[in-house]
Amino acid sequence: MTKCLSAVLLLVIALFVSAVSAQALSITEVQVSGVELDANNAVIHADRGDIVDIRVELKGGSTNQDKVKVKAWIGGYKYDEVEATTDRFNTLANVTYIKSLELEIPEDLDATDDYTLHIVLYDDDEAVEYASAQYALMITPLENQVKIQDVIFNPGLTVQAGKALYAKVRVENLGSSNERDIRVKLAIPELGIEVKDYVDKLNSDDYCDENDCDESHVSTSSELMLKIPDTAKEGSYQLKVTAEYDKLHKSTESTYYLYVAKADASTGITTTTSTAGTSIGNLVNVDTVTKELKQGEGVIYRFTLANLGNKVESYNVEVVGTDSWGSSRVDPAVVTVSPNGVGEAFVYITANKEASEGLYMFTAKVKSGSDVVKEISLGADVKANASGINLKNVLWGITALLVLVIVALGIVLAVKSAKGKKEEPSLTEGQTYYYYPNF
Repeated sequence: MTKCLSAVLLLVIALFVSAVSAQALSITEVQVSGVELDANNAVIHADRGDIVDIRVELKGGSTNQDKVKVKAWIGGYKYDEVEATTDRFNTLANVTYIKSLELEIPEDLDATDDYTLHIVLYDDDEAVEYASAQYALMITPLENQVKIQDVIFNPGLTVQAGKALYAKVRVENLGSSNERDIRVKLAIPELGIEVKDYVDKLNSDDYCDENDCDESHVSTSSELMLKIPDTAKEGSYQLKVTAEYDKLHKSTESTYYLYVAKADASTGITTTTSTAGTSIGNLVNVDTVTKELKQGEGVIYRFTLANLGNKVESYNVEVVGTDSWGSSRVDPAVVTVSPNGVGEAFVYITANKEASEGLYMFTAKVKSGSDVVKEISLGADVKANASGINLKNVLWGITALLVLVIVALGIVLAVKSAKGKKEEPSLTEGQTYYYYPNF
């Protein structure tokens, strides 16, 4: 009985091994960007945003196999799966196959983490894994890399001819170097119109990690205004958003489609003044309504003045409400804007050195002649100037230092006095007295 059971068991094992070996597929070679990798001990390098070319050579098992797939994937990316998969295919016994994949490395993949590139052969349902290989993957950021993260359009991507399209462009620095003076451009090439603005600075991720710079690797441009010509034909137009960086030697671009509708004659733009005191043919925007500044220092509010009327307009900006805590200046004093044109005015606000900390509100009145085009309430958040010297604190510090010096001198003098008394010889020390009796 024991011999029979042993024979049956050996037969089952043989059949099982035979079945497994019959289904076996193997990975015979892997190349990444044309370089052959050693099995399971290679270290691969890729930059963020790269498209990695992967070539997998595999050999069929001892029997034919249906519905096979090859997948390359990276774990550890928190937003989505990073993978590339071939279409399913059939393999014949002992036949070599070559499959190519393109694996896109995300632009925002964390370059400080360690990753593993997995190459897997499996069936169509991913229920059976035939073979696999793993390789260490090193990700590094480019020195200069800026991405257009988002674009906010107002009123949207449908605009009537003769009206204006507004957009704010949000850009992100994914490189290892800080970027300055990033030029953002909004353009419709077919209509021959464009508008530009600058983002002053974008810190790198590494710089922010070391210096706690509060997400300043991401910034949003001021509002861009693109005036659609009155003569623009109804239809769809390519709208290109471009960010130029690294001293304008590099750029990245996103393309949108803007639908231009026919102008509505019943809502034509005029330059009459409404009862609310706002000129219908004038549009005013400010970059930020509240800004932070330090005592004794200043900030700039940038005003964009659009003349949508049919005659030349001259604008000036009057600032009210800063006398008690600061001062103001407007440059230029008068901005002249042609029909369907755009101008800019800059309001400089300076906080007094002795101004108390807190949020101060003031008003900017944009005028065209004697008419008030728009009133905007603005805020200045005054903070203490850390570099300033508090005289009271300095005096207290000097007083404390003098007290410490006096105490130290007293201790020194007391010690010296005690030593002097100890070393002074006694009046009777070392003297002998004799008594002579009187005979």
